[in-house]
Amino acid sequence: MKLTFFLFTDLRTGAGTERVALELIKNKPMDIDIQIIETDRMNKERISEEEIKRITKGCRIIKIPFPKWHKIRMRGIFTNILNVTVKPTLRVYNHLSKKIIDDIHDTDAVYFFNNLYSVFYKGFKNKIPLIGTGHTGFPIIPKIEEEMGLLTNPMKKIWANMYYKIYSENLNGIHLFTHSKKILDLYPYKYKMVLGNGVDTSAYYPDILMHNGTVKFLFVARLEKSKGLFIIQEILKRLNCDFSYEFHIAGGGSMEYLMREMSKNNKRIIYHGILKDSDLEKLYRECDVFVYPTLWDTFAIVVLQALSSGLYVIDSEKQRGTYDDFLDKNLEYLHPDPLTFYNRMVQIIQNRKTILFDKKMVYNHIKENYDWKVISDKFYTYMRDFYNDSNIQNKS
Repeated sequence: MKLTFFLFTDLRTGAGTERVALELIKNKPMDIDIQIIETDRMNKERISEEEIKRITKGCRIIKIPFPKWHKIRMRGIFTNILNVTVKPTLRVYNHLSKKIIDDIHDTDAVYFFNNLYSVFYKGFKNKIPLIGTGHTGFPIIPKIEEEMGLLTNPMKKIWANMYYKIYSENLNGIHLFTHSKKILDLYPYKYKMVLGNGVDTSAYYPDILMHNGTVKFLFVARLEKSKGLFIIQEILKRLNCDFSYEFHIAGGGSMEYLMREMSKNNKRIIYHGILKDSDLEKLYRECDVFVYPTLWDTFAIVVLQALSSGLYVIDSEKQRGTYDDFLDKNLEYLHPDPLTFYNRMVQIIQNRKTILFDKKMVYNHIKENYDWKVISDKFYTYMRDFYNDSNIQNKS
């Protein structure tokens, strides 16, 4: 079986989406051949070319241009409509050589890490499984958007219907993460799967014996507004040097200048920048509490890495439904606002007994249910089933 992964970036970017792809590639079964379509978009190289070559050995990689509409500086519904009508990914498709297009079409199934590229397979949905995902935003389905109360603006309705006709209508399958499974039946697709992301438990594991005198908080993410950076900023303004704490931050992005400035003015705030994997894994094990006031996420792998590393997690209410099996063990959801997160952090600083839990028990649960080998086995079982069904239909 030939399976194509369609990415929005260069794999060397090494952020969450690219790492999911690489873990699935690492754990692929022998009977599946993988083709990777990546673009030339890469803001920062977190993974070396040599490492990418090692992981993707035996895979076919095709590089295409990244559509440049992201340079538009306007924001809002009119920009969204413009981006849809300009059809940026379709314009990329129309400029590719016939050989590249033929290579891209030479596949038995497609898994989209970005659903805009579904236009590359217009007319294929009755031939092969074309699976849309939520890695960079779920396919827009007007019926679902209306059901969720997101289409109150007439212009948004126009945008949603245009988007569906150009992009979402090309798909015939959907992969939802656990917190979205309640809307699975609303998707008008034949192939459906519900599956979370995973974690490498050989790299992310707890230091059972560690006990810091000072409470060490940790935040790891792309440093962007959507990850709750302004909430982190307000929390750090409130925490003063009278408290016995350290706040560690790792990651890069457009708002890293704020973290650099705050770390200069407060010795208890430590900004690490973008760490190589081994250093990040070690940092997780050295900390006590993971703080994650995200405003939007589909399935934050950093939270899973923290849970696997033995940290107590203060997560955003926006992720409720994703990690519920850790509630009352080492995770709680809070409304993502500065005062709520700050007050809980102060409680922990003043009485760290409130976050004591059985690290070994939690780690074993993760290893049995969330290790990438477990998740990958489930993923490829789904894809095989979709392919076999499609094959039977095409022969009948």
